[in-house]
Amino acid sequence: MSQLALFKVSLSEINTEHPQLVDELVMHAGIGFVIVYNDENTPLVLGKEGARDLVTGIVTGIDPLRPYSQPDLRAQQLWRVAQFPHADIFPVLNARRGQLDERAQQRNPAPFRETGFPNIGLL
Repeated sequence: MSQLALFKVSLSEINTEHPQLVDELVMHAGIGFVIVYNDENTPLVLGKEGARDLVTGIVTGIDPLRPYSQPDLRAQQLWRVAQFPHADIFPVLNARRGQLDERAQQRNPAPFRETGFPNIGLL
């Protein structure tokens, strides 16, 4: 088993091992944002033009949750997801709002209704 699967990996650790990975994911046209952890294990939402600390709510640049209704509520929901023990690898959100994976929605429709987020996947 990889050591990466045993604990939450910080952004600096990811950048050390894979220097362009997070930047390239964030800038990809099909990705709305990613959640990573800083060195203090605080979850951060990174978007194309800004970042949001999910603990303090401090936004640098343009809030990556601004395109989604009720950004503060979305931040609370993402903080909850980031606390899950299996959230040891960063979640990624599809940028195309409203285009849900119909098969996933049919299997478990509740998360789509409750979060307001389309297509959250773990990478």
